[in-house]
Amino acid sequence: MARYTSEQDKYYKGMKLLVDLYYSYKSLGDKSDIGPEFIEKYIKIFRILLPGFDSFICIVRKRLITFLFNRGDGLNVEGPSETIISYFDELIQAIKLQDNNHFTSVTLLGETVRSSKGDKKKSADKHHELFFDEELLKNEKSLQKKMYRLASRSKTSLYNKYEAVLLTPEQVTEWGNKIDSEIFYPLYKHQTYEVEVASAFGRKIVDLEVTLRRYHSILIGIPYVHAPGYDKLIRFYEFLNGAFFGFYVAFGSFNRIKLCKNKSCEKLLIEKRLGSREFCSNICRKKHHDSLQDPATRLCREKQNAWIRNKLSPVFTRLRPELQELPEYHVFKDDCNFCVNQVKGGLCKKLENKYDKKHKKAFMALKS
Repeated sequence: MARYTSEQDKYYKGMKLLVDLYYSYKSLGDKSDIGPEFIEKYIKIFRILLPGFDSFICIVRKRLITFLFNRGDGLNVEGPSETIISYFDELIQAIKLQDNNHFTSVTLLGETVRSSKGDKKKSADKHHELFFDEELLKNEKSLQKKMYRLASRSKTSLYNKYEAVLLTPEQVTEWGNKIDSEIFYPLYKHQTYEVEVASAFGRKIVDLEVTLRRYHSILIGIPYVHAPGYDKLIRFYEFLNGAFFGFYVAFGSFNRIKLCKNKSCEKLLIEKRLGSREFCSNICRKKHHDSLQDPATRLCREKQNAWIRNKLSPVFTRLRPELQELPEYHVFKDDCNFCVNQVKGGLCKKLENKYDKKHKKAFMALKS
């Protein structure tokens, strides 16, 4: 297997986390989709897919989370569960219909490089995580005023203690900019592509609402990893557009995103090596193969294997030392192809025939 490029590695890890987030939201129920556990998931995803996200300010409101980072870049996360579910539901539908041709062509038109910021030597190990919780205060006119309090879960090497004062939105921005000026941000690339769309899902992720149409082609701009520095404050669905399209560019298709072959599961899985996986787990692999067999034959085989395991267990062989060197053979699916009748444990001729003359006597003693 060829080694992943750094770009492929980032999109592979980021997409796996997005799939995990999708299934978390599918089982969410009536709980908040921007609770603390989800904020931590977003931080992991953004650290992989957003340049300059090692340090950030997170402003937590009732229905909206805002992340500020990379000196002026920002991302609003509002109603994320519906957005993520809609993206992956459409992708799953396309996979079931075997509609993998989402783009007729993807052509790189050019790229620009956003220069690095800050002094790398002076800013070593000065990354910060600042969390602000919104509080609504009533003033004399009974109007609510938005203020922000630094949360105790904040982490920063620049401030040794937490501020216990309430801050206005302007003060939060000023404080963030002051800290931000001491952080080093490496350079990254911004690429522009011309795309010919061939499917509904392809049209969704290149975002026709905010891109330029040119006949049947679309001009879109994505960075090396989606960088909102060219958009300043972006919305969450725009980030997802960049994540999905970036994955497509990195791997040339969505063929690595598959559904588990077990019909009772069909969960999304991401292949590390193309063509290497069909099931999301060994449990699903077993369930799938079990479903292809006659239940009575399968149960008979499992009965024979359980019998030999028990007979050769340490508890049993300790009482009969002559059995300690007896190998443990099993009955496999192909051994049962021509079986008609099911038998009791230990009476299977296929299992008995696996033991040669050297061990035949010891095997027959197991039945006594």
